[in-house]
Amino acid sequence: EFTCPITNELMRDPVTAEDGRLYDRAGIMKWFAAQTGPQAKSPMTGNAMGFRLLNNVQVRNTITKMVEAGAFGPNKAKEWKDDRRDEETIADLYKKAEDGDVTAMCGMGYVYRDAMYGCETDAHKAFAWFKLAADRGNCTASTAVGIFYLNAQGVELNRSKGIMYLSQGAAGG
Repeated sequence: EFTCPITNELMRDPVTAEDGRLYDRAGIMKWFAAQTGPQAKSPMTGNAMGFRLLNNVQVRNTITKMVEAGAFGPNKAKEWKDDRRDEETIADLYKKAEDGDVTAMCGMGYVYRDAMYGCETDAHKAFAWFKLAADRGNCTASTAVGIFYLNAQGVELNRSKGIMYLSQGAAGG
């Protein structure tokens, strides 16, 4: 009951969908992304359902306690703990970036560029974070932004901006 029927993994962020079933948020969100039309189909029944999800705190707390008690075996528990640690790392980095930490902004760029901590690659988000850091003087981020512009990665191709940001990165060391 604590394994997501979509991912077949122990749920990290259990939610209840409109079909009344429990899913891991990441799994059902991927399922929703693949759906077309105004309604989704339930992965369990095939019936039409909406996209609304409700957090299931009780199940999350139960899973946490059972992992800590060793109820799921060492491999499942380690994967679950690693995933939770990754989520906490990203949440901490995100908060620092939102609070204006330029190094953390650059770090968020790496997270989305390099698919770190279980996140998927997202060139648009990576570019946005690198650009925030670059515009605040981070030379590493300036170099990354230049490369994004030159490769039309997450942003429209713009050679002059690409060269400008690369130059800023080089000038900064």
